[in-house]
Amino acid sequence: MYPGAAGFFVFYQHPNLTHIMIETGKIFSSSNLQAAIEDWSVAERFKFRVPRRDKTRIDYRCSEQKSGCTWRVYASAKTIDDERVWQVVIVHALHNCMGSTVRPRATANSQSWLQRVVPEIMIVRRDTKPQAIIDAIRMRYSEQVNYQAAEQCKSVLVGARAQQETAQLSLLPVYLQALRLANPFCYTHNETTPHVDDNITTFRRVFICPTQSQLSFITCKQFLAIDGTFLKGFYAQTLLLAVTVDANGQYLLLAWAVVESKNKNAWEYFFRHLSYSILQILNSAMISDRDKGLLSAEDILGPNVTRLLCLHHLKGNFIKHHGQ
Repeated sequence: MYPGAAGFFVFYQHPNLTHIMIETGKIFSSSNLQAAIEDWSVAERFKFRVPRRDKTRIDYRCSEQKSGCTWRVYASAKTIDDERVWQVVIVHALHNCMGSTVRPRATANSQSWLQRVVPEIMIVRRDTKPQAIIDAIRMRYSEQVNYQAAEQCKSVLVGARAQQETAQLSLLPVYLQALRLANPFCYTHNETTPHVDDNITTFRRVFICPTQSQLSFITCKQFLAIDGTFLKGFYAQTLLLAVTVDANGQYLLLAWAVVESKNKNAWEYFFRHLSYSILQILNSAMISDRDKGLLSAEDILGPNVTRLLCLHHLKGNFIKHHGQ
Protein backbone atom coordinates (compact mmCIF):
# COMPACT_ATOMS: atom_id res chain seq x y z
CA MET A 1 0.00 0.00 0.00
CA TYR A 2 1.45 3.34 -1.02
CA PRO A 3 0.94 6.33 1.32
CA GLY A 4 -1.66 8.33 -0.47
CA ALA A 5 -1.46 12.02 -0.79
CA ALA A 6 -3.81 13.35 -3.43
CA GLY A 7 -2.64 12.10 -6.79
CA PHE A 8 -1.05 8.92 -5.43
CA PHE A 9 -2.74 5.56 -5.80
CA VAL A 10 -3.25 2.43 -3.75
CA PHE A 11 -2.81 -1.11 -5.03
CA TYR A 12 -3.55 -3.79 -2.51
CA GLN A 13 -3.86 -7.56 -2.65
CA HIS A 14 -5.86 -9.84 -0.41
CA PRO A 15 -5.32 -13.61 -0.80
CA ASN A 16 -9.05 -14.16 -1.35
CA LEU A 17 -10.06 -10.95 -3.14
CA THR A 18 -9.54 -9.80 -6.71
CA HIS A 19 -6.64 -7.47 -7.39
CA ILE A 20 -8.11 -3.98 -7.08
CA MET A 21 -6.59 -0.68 -8.10
CA ILE A 22 -8.10 2.61 -7.02
CA GLU A 23 -6.13 5.56 -8.38
CA THR A 24 -6.80 9.15 -9.27
CA GLY A 25 -8.32 9.52 -12.69
CA LYS A 26 -9.67 5.98 -12.86
CA ILE A 27 -13.26 5.53 -14.08
CA PHE A 28 -15.75 3.28 -12.27
CA SER A 29 -19.41 2.53 -12.60
CA SER A 30 -21.34 3.22 -9.43
CA SER A 31 -21.61 -0.44 -8.45
CA ASN A 32 -17.96 -1.21 -9.29
CA LEU A 33 -16.66 1.67 -7.18
CA GLN A 34 -18.75 0.58 -4.22
CA ALA A 35 -17.53 -3.02 -4.65
CA ALA A 36 -13.90 -1.88 -4.79
CA ILE A 37 -14.29 0.15 -1.59
CA GLU A 38 -16.00 -2.76 0.18
CA ASP A 39 -13.27 -5.21 -0.85
CA TRP A 40 -10.62 -2.74 0.32
CA SER A 41 -12.42 -2.41 3.64
CA VAL A 42 -12.51 -6.18 4.14
CA ALA A 43 -8.92 -6.71 3.00
CA GLU A 44 -7.49 -3.92 5.23
CA ARG A 45 -10.01 -4.63 8.00
CA PHE A 46 -11.39 -1.18 8.59
CA LYS A 47 -14.85 0.38 8.58
CA PHE A 48 -15.78 3.17 6.18
CA ARG A 49 -18.56 5.72 6.00
CA VAL A 50 -20.06 7.92 3.27
CA PRO A 51 -20.57 11.42 4.69
CA ARG A 52 -21.38 12.93 1.31
CA ARG A 53 -23.16 11.37 -1.69
CA ASP A 54 -25.22 13.18 -4.32
CA LYS A 55 -25.60 13.28 -8.11
CA THR A 56 -22.25 15.01 -8.62
CA ARG A 57 -19.89 13.59 -6.00
CA ILE A 58 -19.29 10.78 -3.56
CA ASP A 59 -16.93 10.83 -0.60
CA TYR A 60 -15.71 7.73 1.28
CA ARG A 61 -14.07 8.24 4.67
CA CYS A 62 -12.70 6.06 7.42
CA SER A 63 -15.19 5.64 10.26
CA GLU A 64 -12.50 7.08 12.57
CA GLN A 65 -12.42 10.37 10.68
CA LYS A 66 -13.43 12.27 13.82
CA SER A 67 -10.37 10.83 15.54
CA GLY A 68 -8.15 12.29 12.85
CA CYS A 69 -7.86 9.42 10.38
CA THR A 70 -6.98 10.73 6.92
CA TRP A 71 -8.07 7.73 4.79
CA ARG A 72 -10.28 8.99 1.99
CA VAL A 73 -11.53 8.26 -1.53
CA TYR A 74 -13.34 11.05 -3.35
CA ALA A 75 -14.96 10.70 -6.79
CA SER A 76 -16.95 13.02 -9.04
CA ALA A 77 -19.67 12.18 -11.55
CA LYS A 78 -19.02 12.25 -15.28
CA THR A 79 -21.02 11.33 -18.37
CA ILE A 80 -19.31 9.13 -20.96
CA ASP A 81 -21.26 7.84 -23.97
CA ASP A 82 -24.52 8.84 -22.25
CA GLU A 83 -23.59 6.72 -19.24
CA ARG A 84 -23.11 8.16 -15.76
CA VAL A 85 -19.81 7.07 -14.21
CA TRP A 86 -17.54 8.06 -11.32
CA GLN A 87 -14.00 9.35 -11.74
CA VAL A 88 -11.67 9.10 -8.76
CA VAL A 89 -10.28 12.54 -7.86
CA ILE A 90 -8.62 12.04 -4.47
CA VAL A 91 -7.10 8.95 -2.85
CA HIS A 92 -5.61 9.11 0.64
CA ALA A 93 -4.64 5.49 1.33
CA LEU A 94 -2.88 5.89 4.67
CA HIS A 95 -4.67 5.15 7.95
CA ASN A 96 -3.32 6.90 11.05
CA CYS A 97 -5.97 5.43 13.35
CA MET A 98 -4.62 1.87 13.42
CA GLY A 99 -4.63 0.44 16.94
CA SER A 100 -6.43 3.38 18.47
CA THR A 101 -9.71 1.50 18.79
CA VAL A 102 -11.16 -1.88 17.96
CA ARG A 103 -13.30 -1.05 14.98
CA PRO A 104 -16.34 -3.19 14.14
CA ARG A 105 -16.04 -4.77 10.70
CA ALA A 106 -19.38 -3.66 9.39
CA THR A 107 -18.54 -4.29 5.72
CA ALA A 108 -18.42 -8.06 6.20
CA ASN A 109 -21.99 -7.88 7.51
CA SER A 110 -23.30 -5.60 4.78
CA GLN A 111 -25.73 -7.20 2.35
CA SER A 112 -24.15 -5.59 -0.72
CA TRP A 113 -20.81 -7.28 0.04
CA LEU A 114 -22.26 -10.60 1.20
CA GLN A 115 -24.60 -11.00 -1.77
CA ARG A 116 -21.68 -10.33 -4.11
CA VAL A 117 -19.04 -12.65 -2.61
CA VAL A 118 -21.08 -15.55 -1.19
CA PRO A 119 -22.13 -16.92 -4.65
CA GLU A 120 -18.43 -16.94 -5.58
CA ILE A 121 -17.50 -19.35 -2.78
CA MET A 122 -20.57 -21.56 -2.34
CA ILE A 123 -23.91 -22.58 -3.84
CA VAL A 124 -26.81 -21.30 -1.73
CA ARG A 125 -29.96 -23.44 -1.88
CA ARG A 126 -33.22 -23.56 0.05
CA ASP A 127 -31.75 -26.12 2.48
CA THR A 128 -28.54 -24.12 3.08
CA LYS A 129 -28.14 -23.15 6.72
CA PRO A 130 -27.12 -19.56 7.57
CA GLN A 131 -24.35 -21.07 9.68
CA ALA A 132 -22.85 -22.55 6.50
CA ILE A 133 -22.54 -19.02 5.09
CA ILE A 134 -20.96 -17.83 8.35
CA ASP A 135 -18.42 -20.68 8.26
CA ALA A 136 -17.59 -20.10 4.58
CA ILE A 137 -16.91 -16.39 5.11
CA ARG A 138 -14.81 -17.10 8.20
CA MET A 139 -12.69 -19.70 6.37
CA ARG A 140 -12.25 -17.63 3.20
CA TYR A 141 -11.96 -14.07 4.54
CA SER A 142 -11.29 -14.53 8.29
CA GLU A 143 -14.34 -12.37 8.96
CA GLN A 144 -17.15 -12.97 11.43
CA VAL A 145 -20.65 -12.53 10.01
CA ASN A 146 -23.63 -12.38 12.35
CA TYR A 147 -26.48 -14.85 11.99
CA GLN A 148 -29.09 -12.26 10.96
CA ALA A 149 -26.91 -10.99 8.11
CA ALA A 150 -26.25 -14.53 6.88
CA GLU A 151 -29.95 -15.41 7.07
CA GLN A 152 -30.95 -12.31 5.08
CA CYS A 153 -28.25 -13.01 2.50
CA LYS A 154 -29.53 -16.56 2.03
CA SER A 155 -33.11 -15.35 1.58
CA VAL A 156 -32.12 -12.86 -1.13
CA LEU A 157 -29.82 -15.27 -3.00
CA VAL A 158 -32.40 -18.09 -2.98
CA GLY A 159 -35.05 -15.74 -4.34
CA ALA A 160 -32.68 -14.49 -7.03
CA ARG A 161 -31.80 -18.05 -7.98
CA ALA A 162 -35.48 -18.95 -8.31
CA GLN A 163 -36.02 -16.02 -10.68
CA GLN A 164 -32.92 -16.98 -12.66
CA GLU A 165 -33.97 -20.60 -13.08
CA THR A 166 -37.52 -19.56 -14.02
CA ALA A 167 -36.11 -17.29 -16.72
CA GLN A 168 -33.88 -20.12 -17.99
CA LEU A 169 -36.80 -22.55 -18.19
CA SER A 170 -38.85 -20.02 -20.15
CA LEU A 171 -36.09 -20.03 -22.79
CA LEU A 172 -36.09 -23.82 -23.13
CA PRO A 173 -38.34 -23.93 -26.27
CA VAL A 174 -36.02 -21.48 -28.01
CA TYR A 175 -33.00 -23.57 -27.03
CA LEU A 176 -34.58 -26.77 -28.36
CA GLN A 177 -35.47 -25.06 -31.62
CA ALA A 178 -31.89 -23.84 -32.04
CA LEU A 179 -30.62 -27.34 -31.20
CA ARG A 180 -32.78 -28.90 -33.91
CA LEU A 181 -31.70 -26.28 -36.45
CA ALA A 182 -28.04 -27.05 -35.75
CA ASN A 183 -28.67 -30.83 -35.69
CA PRO A 184 -31.70 -31.59 -37.90
CA PHE A 185 -32.04 -35.19 -36.66
CA CYS A 186 -31.61 -34.38 -32.97
CA TYR A 187 -34.56 -35.86 -31.08
CA THR A 188 -36.10 -33.58 -28.44
CA HIS A 189 -39.36 -33.47 -26.53
CA ASN A 190 -40.59 -30.78 -24.16
CA GLU A 191 -43.60 -31.49 -21.95
CA THR A 192 -45.43 -28.66 -20.19
CA THR A 193 -48.51 -28.25 -18.03
CA PRO A 194 -51.03 -25.66 -19.31
CA HIS A 195 -52.86 -23.23 -17.04
CA VAL A 196 -56.31 -22.33 -18.32
CA ASP A 197 -56.79 -19.25 -16.17
CA ASP A 198 -53.76 -17.17 -17.18
CA ASN A 199 -52.93 -18.76 -20.55
CA ILE A 200 -49.40 -19.81 -19.58
CA THR A 201 -47.60 -23.15 -19.33
CA THR A 202 -45.34 -24.63 -16.65
CA PHE A 203 -42.29 -26.73 -17.43
CA ARG A 204 -42.66 -30.42 -16.54
CA ARG A 205 -40.19 -32.59 -18.48
CA VAL A 206 -37.67 -32.43 -21.32
CA PHE A 207 -35.88 -35.20 -23.25
CA ILE A 208 -32.82 -34.80 -25.53
CA CYS A 209 -31.02 -37.35 -27.70
CA PRO A 210 -28.38 -35.84 -30.04
CA THR A 211 -27.91 -37.04 -33.60
CA GLN A 212 -24.39 -38.22 -32.74
CA SER A 213 -25.75 -40.57 -30.09
CA GLN A 214 -28.20 -42.14 -32.52
CA LEU A 215 -25.46 -42.81 -35.07
CA SER A 216 -22.85 -43.93 -32.52
CA PHE A 217 -25.01 -46.56 -30.82
CA ILE A 218 -25.19 -48.53 -34.08
CA THR A 219 -21.44 -49.26 -33.84
CA CYS A 220 -21.31 -49.60 -30.02
CA LYS A 221 -21.86 -52.65 -27.89
CA GLN A 222 -25.61 -53.18 -27.70
CA PHE A 223 -25.61 -52.38 -24.02
CA LEU A 224 -26.71 -49.37 -21.97
CA ALA A 225 -26.74 -48.32 -18.34
CA ILE A 226 -29.66 -46.35 -16.89
CA ASP A 227 -29.58 -44.18 -13.79
CA GLY A 228 -30.85 -40.92 -12.32
CA THR A 229 -29.52 -38.24 -10.01
CA PHE A 230 -31.03 -35.30 -8.16
CA LEU A 231 -30.35 -31.80 -9.48
CA LYS A 232 -29.18 -29.14 -7.01
CA GLY A 233 -31.14 -26.17 -8.33
CA PHE A 234 -33.91 -24.19 -6.66
CA TYR A 235 -36.61 -26.43 -8.12
CA ALA A 236 -36.64 -30.11 -7.15
CA GLN A 237 -35.82 -31.95 -10.37
CA THR A 238 -34.12 -35.18 -11.40
CA LEU A 239 -31.72 -35.90 -14.25
CA LEU A 240 -32.18 -39.29 -15.97
CA LEU A 241 -29.32 -40.66 -18.08
CA ALA A 242 -28.66 -43.43 -20.60
CA VAL A 243 -24.99 -44.36 -21.13
CA THR A 244 -23.28 -46.99 -23.29
CA VAL A 245 -19.71 -48.21 -23.90
CA ASP A 246 -18.05 -47.77 -27.31
CA ALA A 247 -15.55 -50.06 -29.03
CA ASN A 248 -12.64 -48.40 -27.17
CA GLY A 249 -14.21 -49.08 -23.79
CA GLN A 250 -15.10 -45.39 -23.32
CA TYR A 251 -18.38 -44.21 -21.82
CA LEU A 252 -20.75 -42.50 -24.26
CA LEU A 253 -23.75 -40.47 -23.13
CA LEU A 254 -26.71 -41.39 -25.30
CA ALA A 255 -29.64 -39.36 -23.99
CA TRP A 256 -30.85 -37.48 -20.95
CA ALA A 257 -34.04 -36.06 -19.50
CA VAL A 258 -34.98 -33.62 -16.76
CA VAL A 259 -38.09 -34.82 -14.91
CA GLU A 260 -39.91 -34.21 -11.64
CA SER A 261 -38.59 -37.29 -9.79
CA LYS A 262 -37.59 -40.94 -10.22
CA ASN A 263 -41.15 -42.27 -10.28
CA LYS A 264 -42.82 -44.73 -12.63
CA ASN A 265 -44.39 -42.08 -14.89
CA ALA A 266 -41.09 -40.24 -15.29
CA TRP A 267 -39.22 -43.44 -16.17
CA GLU A 268 -41.94 -44.42 -18.66
CA TYR A 269 -41.58 -40.99 -20.27
CA PHE A 270 -37.80 -41.50 -20.51
CA PHE A 271 -37.99 -45.06 -21.91
CA ARG A 272 -40.71 -44.15 -24.41
CA HIS A 273 -38.73 -41.33 -25.98
CA LEU A 274 -35.46 -43.27 -25.71
CA SER A 275 -36.97 -46.04 -27.82
CA TYR A 276 -38.36 -43.48 -30.30
CA SER A 277 -34.94 -41.86 -30.75
CA ILE A 278 -32.75 -45.04 -30.89
CA LEU A 279 -34.67 -48.05 -32.22
CA GLN A 280 -31.74 -50.46 -31.64
CA ILE A 281 -32.25 -50.10 -27.89
CA LEU A 282 -35.31 -52.37 -28.16
CA ASN A 283 -32.90 -55.27 -28.86
CA SER A 284 -30.15 -54.45 -26.39
CA ALA A 285 -29.12 -55.25 -22.81
CA MET A 286 -29.91 -52.74 -20.07
CA ILE A 287 -28.33 -52.55 -16.60
CA SER A 288 -29.84 -50.63 -13.69
CA ASP A 289 -29.74 -50.29 -9.90
CA ARG A 290 -33.19 -51.83 -9.31
CA ASP A 291 -34.85 -48.48 -8.62
CA LYS A 292 -38.52 -49.20 -7.83
CA GLY A 293 -39.92 -46.71 -10.32
CA LEU A 294 -37.51 -47.93 -12.99
CA LEU A 295 -38.33 -51.62 -12.52
CA SER A 296 -42.07 -50.98 -12.79
CA ALA A 297 -41.63 -48.88 -15.96
CA GLU A 298 -39.08 -50.86 -17.97
CA ASP A 299 -41.76 -53.17 -19.44
CA ILE A 300 -42.53 -50.35 -21.86
CA LEU A 301 -39.33 -51.32 -23.73
CA GLY A 302 -40.75 -54.71 -24.66
CA PRO A 303 -39.61 -58.33 -24.18
CA ASN A 304 -36.44 -58.19 -26.32
CA VAL A 305 -34.50 -56.01 -23.86
CA THR A 306 -32.27 -58.09 -21.58
CA ARG A 307 -32.51 -56.85 -17.97
CA LEU A 308 -29.26 -56.78 -15.98
CA LEU A 309 -28.69 -55.74 -12.36
CA CYS A 310 -25.72 -53.76 -11.08
CA LEU A 311 -23.52 -56.02 -8.92
CA HIS A 312 -22.11 -53.04 -7.06
CA HIS A 313 -25.57 -52.13 -5.77
CA LEU A 314 -26.39 -55.79 -5.00
CA LYS A 315 -23.18 -56.09 -3.00
CA GLY A 316 -23.92 -52.88 -1.09
CA ASN A 317 -27.46 -54.01 -0.22
CA PHE A 318 -26.26 -57.46 0.84
CA ILE A 319 -23.56 -56.05 3.14
CA LYS A 320 -26.01 -53.53 4.57
CA HIS A 321 -28.55 -56.19 5.57
CA HIS A 322 -26.39 -59.25 6.17
CA GLY A 323 -22.87 -57.96 6.88
CA GLN A 324 -19.62 -59.13 5.30
